[in-house]
Amino acid sequence: MFLIFCTEEDKNKIESSISRLKAEVATLKGELDALKRQPDSTAELKAEVATLRSESDALKLQPDSTAELKAEVATLKDEVAELKSKDFTAELQTQLETYKAAITNQLREMFQVQIDALKKENAALKDEIDALKRPTPPPPPTDVVFDAVFIPNDREKIPAQIAKALNVDDIKNFLIANDSETSKKFQKLIDVHFKAVKSFADKLKLKDLDDEELSETVTGKYFKLFQQIIFDNLLLAIQRGLQTSDPFYTEFSAKLNAYLEQCGIYSVNVKAGVKATDDDYKNMSLQNVKTSDQNLAGVICQIERLPYRINYLDEFGEQKFFQYNGMMSLYKVV
Repeated sequence: MFLIFCTEEDKNKIESSISRLKAEVATLKGELDALKRQPDSTAELKAEVATLRSESDALKLQPDSTAELKAEVATLKDEVAELKSKDFTAELQTQLETYKAAITNQLREMFQVQIDALKKENAALKDEIDALKRPTPPPPPTDVVFDAVFIPNDREKIPAQIAKALNVDDIKNFLIANDSETSKKFQKLIDVHFKAVKSFADKLKLKDLDDEELSETVTGKYFKLFQQIIFDNLLLAIQRGLQTSDPFYTEFSAKLNAYLEQCGIYSVNVKAGVKATDDDYKNMSLQNVKTSDQNLAGVICQIERLPYRINYLDEFGEQKFFQYNGMMSLYKVV
């Protein structure tokens, strides 16, 4: 046996600890008694479990709802399979082609209207530009009808009148002064014309003609001398040359028209840019120029050659004229 020696202070501490432990034990016993006096909480849980078991048994007795869902799913699967088995590509392609064709036709019609309008406007502008590009030939000095007859019914005056056609010096001097390959060609043509006039003058036998037919017969033959070289060659060449804006042709035109005037030949002055008259159709042969502008229908586009005339007296002494028709181009709407 061991004896424990402790101080009074240690003794007090031990007693205090024992007292505290006893108090805690008493408190725990009180709490335990209180718990024992409370109703059994497991009964509530048991009741809830019983309710759940009843509901579960009720559900088990109901028909199986999954069968309906399974049937619906099976139906949907069949529909999907059927859709997959069908080829919608061809049907959609057909619809697409139909839509494309409809849209294309609408666009084509719309654009065609615009294109036609632009073509019409372009054609009108082109006509205006072409008209502006064409130089207007200077009016010949003989655009007024002569009042006089060049070759009268007088044998003594006829040779002197015909001799006026032999005076081509002014034209030849101009061509020599403006020497070129083109000028040389024109000189040759003037020489051919001069020889034709001289041959006519040398061979003319007036005594074989009656007095009343002198003017008409001689004038008709004389006028023909100018047709092949002057009218059909030189005048047309000058008109084409005027389109180049070369001043040579403007001067040459003036020289040639002055020569024709001295030979008793005059022109009928017809202008481009105006509607052709009935007289224009009688005096001019024509070529058509296509246009889309309704306003230009029947308008003279260009004068290729003016009509040329010479006066004479017929057998009754009435003044008339021989004419060599001009040439013009006329707008025709298409």
